[in-house]
Amino acid sequence: MQWSHKGIDVDNLLKDRRERFLHLLDSDAYISTSDETVRYLTGAVGAAVLLLVNENIYLAANSLSYPAFKSVDEDIAVVIKTNKPFDTINRIIEEEKIKSISYQPEITNCSLMKQMNLLPVSFKTHPYLSETIRMVKDDYEIKQLKHAAIINRNAIMATYKSIKPGISEKEIAGELEYQMRKLGSDGLSFPTIVATKKNAYNPHAFPSATKVEQNDVVLIDFGAMVNGYHADQTYTFIIGKADSRTKLLYNTVFLAQYDAIESIREGIAAYEIDEFARKRLRKEGLEKQFIHGTGHGVGLAVHELPWISPSSKQVIKPNMVFTIEPGVYFDNGLGIRHEVTVLAHDYDAEVLGFAPIVEVV
Repeated sequence: MQWSHKGIDVDNLLKDRRERFLHLLDSDAYISTSDETVRYLTGAVGAAVLLLVNENIYLAANSLSYPAFKSVDEDIAVVIKTNKPFDTINRIIEEEKIKSISYQPEITNCSLMKQMNLLPVSFKTHPYLSETIRMVKDDYEIKQLKHAAIINRNAIMATYKSIKPGISEKEIAGELEYQMRKLGSDGLSFPTIVATKKNAYNPHAFPSATKVEQNDVVLIDFGAMVNGYHADQTYTFIIGKADSRTKLLYNTVFLAQYDAIESIREGIAAYEIDEFARKRLRKEGLEKQFIHGTGHGVGLAVHELPWISPSSKQVIKPNMVFTIEPGVYFDNGLGIRHEVTVLAHDYDAEVLGFAPIVEVV
């Protein structure tokens, strides 16, 4: 196989993932071009059209992508080199006598839809099928997510000592990204966010040349990646001394995160976790400054199910991995967010890769 891990039976792992898909299908086959789904079902990294039918997976890959799949065992997937992938899929459909195919409309682009409409089968929509199955992580995934979180922790601890007055947002981001790479990250989960002053009002700010000054609040959101699995953490630092208002805001967000984490257990609904964070902020009149959900799933995608938000009715199960990240933002140039990634257990949650450099002030 292309990938392995000590103590993990890769062939059985991939077989189990395939069976979880088949169990939920209400059609003869499933088609996808999602890189995450291809990787989840085959362990391979590359662009291809995937067709799952019965116990078989077919990957139609063009000349550029084919080398990425050469090491995939035949008992995992049949890899076909072709510059006309849908002609190949059509041939397989005829050979397998497929009458109906499920697909995910939310990740199906117009080009794929046009090609699919030429296939001689009926189609059934199956929204978020892959993401629903991937919500509960297996042992291999948990090991990768923990590894990525540890890289995050060690990288921010190495970078923290350089965050002083005079350094720019871009310089902090550069140092942090260097540390993540140095510690073994395969890449970035998303563009690193470093924000201070007016930049911090934007939850997804890009680092600028703005320099940190004494008593500034600096928000840093970043993620390492290991074997396709993501880390996602945010730390907010006060450089120097905070005034009483900033202290109140900082501590309230910290306690909102604490309340949400403490609520996590098997069977709780995602919206209930969100409400624990929101209730703490509401007490201080800060709910309107909390402009996003409390969290989101993390895995092969940095944002995936479950959504921890007011409208999410997803029920938490052991081995789900998601963020808890309450935050408040003010248009006068202040943003405070505390984010950790947690692993749900039966009766509580485990914080992955927590760096012991943030506490109430």
